[in-house]
Amino acid sequence: MMPSGWPGSDGGHTIAPRGAQWVHLMPGDARFQHFLGILSAEWTSRYGGMVNARFDFLDLHVGYEVWWSPRPSGPRLRSGIPAGDYQVYGHVNGRLTTKKFAVHSHMLYITAAVNGPCQCGRC
Repeated sequence: MMPSGWPGSDGGHTIAPRGAQWVHLMPGDARFQHFLGILSAEWTSRYGGMVNARFDFLDLHVGYEVWWSPRPSGPRLRSGIPAGDYQVYGHVNGRLTTKKFAVHSHMLYITAAVNGPCQCGRC
């Protein structure tokens, strides 16, 4: 994966988040696939209703990285994955939660179609 090329970005996989035990997730990791499932469900919930569509993410946009931190004494999910928190790194204005990244990535698609600035509220 490539680190973000955005000026002022909080970086990609070469810059670890501060604080808790953060793990950089790669595409083959079950936690990465779980994150993509959460992101896909968020997109489908927010943007699929008008056209009865379902969205399935297979990867992230170039320059974005997913980091995961286990919840202290958190339970395992039904899939066997330990409960934890996800953060997306690579945005010019800092890390994003899954929900905020869903809005931002949706705006990337919309603004790319009209060559306009992102209106996600974070940009």
